[in-house]
Parts: sequence; C-alpha cells; structure tokens
Amino acid sequence: MSPIQTLSYLFFVLDVVVFFGFLFTLSKALKFRPHFTYFNWPSKKTLTLRDTVLKERWEAIAGKINLRSAESMKVAVIEADKMADDILKRLGLKGQHMADRLSQMDQDDYRTLKRLWNAHRFRNNLVHSPDFAFAPEKIQKVIEDYRAFFKEVGIL
Repeated sequence: MSPIQTLSYLFFVLDVVVFFGFLFTLSKALKFRPHFTYFNWPSKKTLTLRDTVLKERWEAIAGKINLRSAESMKVAVIEADKMADDILKRLGLKGQHMADRLSQMDQDDYRTLKRLWNAHRFRNNLVHSPDFAFAPEKIQKVIEDYRAFFKEVGIL
C-alpha cells in the first residue's frame, strides 16, 4: 500500500468518525432546542369569527357565575373546562382525554399550566364526586384559573 492510499484510507475513517460524532451531538442537542408557542398571532390583532365565538362562549360562562346559584356555578366550571379542552385540541395536542393533552404541554411554555391542571382536577371532583362540597369563592378561583389560561393563549 502506498503512502497516499494509506492517507486516503485514514482520512476516510476520520470522516466517518466525525460524521457519526456530528449525528450523536445533534441528537443530544435536540432536547435543548427552544420551545415555540403554537399560536403565531399577527402583530396587528384582527378579529376573526373564531375569536368572536370564543369570547361569546366565555361571556356566557361568566354570566352563569354571576347568577351565584350552586347549579349555575357548577355548569360554568364544566363549560369552562370544555372550552379549555377545545382550545387544547386546536393547539394540536392529541389524546383521548383532556389530561392526556395537558400532560403533553411543557410548564416552561405556559405559566398557567399548573393552574389549569388544578382547575381541571376541581372539575373532575365536581363531576365525579356527588358529595363534593365547594364554596363559591373556590369556584371563583377556578374560573379565574381558566381565564388566566385563556388570556395566556390569546383567546381573551
């Protein structure tokens, strides 16, 4: 084997090692990539039919809270949870239940995610536990948690 063939073989092996080193580094670096939000609203807010429908839906929920009856407050929490679930579906999150979609979200991307989880748990207790006792102040806090999430994603 001539010295040139030896050098070409050595450089070929070195290229293969560098290439696989690059792939390994790239695979490790992907977990540090920035997480972008799913909503890319234009800089100038334009009112769409979807925004109007969601705002009207939210106003109906807020109206039920203002009635101050126990049953209307329960319905308001259930409807707010359903609205949040619809928004999660629009964000492109997959899953059979809302909890599946919530578990796909990253706490670093959404400041109100923990509040949304707590509100969803409260709603589950409200629906699945017949003897679940609640105070109107707690319902107000839960509705405020939903409102904070809707504001963060740009719905309200």
